[in-house]
Amino acid sequence: MKTAVLALALAGIAPIASDAPERQDAPPKVRVTLGRVYTEGESQAYTFEFKISAGGMAFSETGAYNFKITEILEGGHANLEWAVTEKKVTFGAETMPTDELPEPKTIRFQENGMPLELNPEEDEILSLALISGFVPKGEFELGGEFQVKWEAKDGEAKLDGEGTLVATGRLYEEHVAKLQMSLTLKDKENPPVDLELTSYVNSKTGKVVKVEGKMTAEDPDAGEVEGSFTIAKVRQK
Repeated sequence: MKTAVLALALAGIAPIASDAPERQDAPPKVRVTLGRVYTEGESQAYTFEFKISAGGMAFSETGAYNFKITEILEGGHANLEWAVTEKKVTFGAETMPTDELPEPKTIRFQENGMPLELNPEEDEILSLALISGFVPKGEFELGGEFQVKWEAKDGEAKLDGEGTLVATGRLYEEHVAKLQMSLTLKDKENPPVDLELTSYVNSKTGKVVKVEGKMTAEDPDAGEVEGSFTIAKVRQK
């Protein structure tokens, strides 16, 4: 009798065990190929806004610039004509007289979206716009990290740090990759600048769609310097 009861008990357990969910494989990891791809004749307009506070003073610089790719070079490089088309500088509540705009310049850019050379002494603020287009080259997992290492050809400036491929999706009318980066910019003439960037770049070409950044530095004269900036592609209407 005990044997029969045990058999019935085991038989009653069996259906419960068979209803347990089957183990499912984890979904495949999303991988994204990134890098700056240039096309001759390509042009783009951007707006920029920088806000900086130091020594109890507030400073802002706003405006716009254009670039046009004039020549494709070996190694994934390209020559870009870079021209500031609008610029306004404000100290506190006072708007300063606008000097003549800088002359357009031709700059060689690399396959990581960075200029081959950089001279922050020419315009320290706009130099940040030039280096904010960094995009890692290679295949990366969503959520994966990457290293940022760049040095100007003349050794005058270098950028170090790390970043994360946070997400992919649509921003306005195009598909983008969202990158978050913590960087330090060093040059021979100025104190180091720490940067926190959130960058949206076109998934196929690596071209900047939008960059939002924060910066901090210690100036020997003004003390702590803090700032924020936004660079955004001008969308076609």
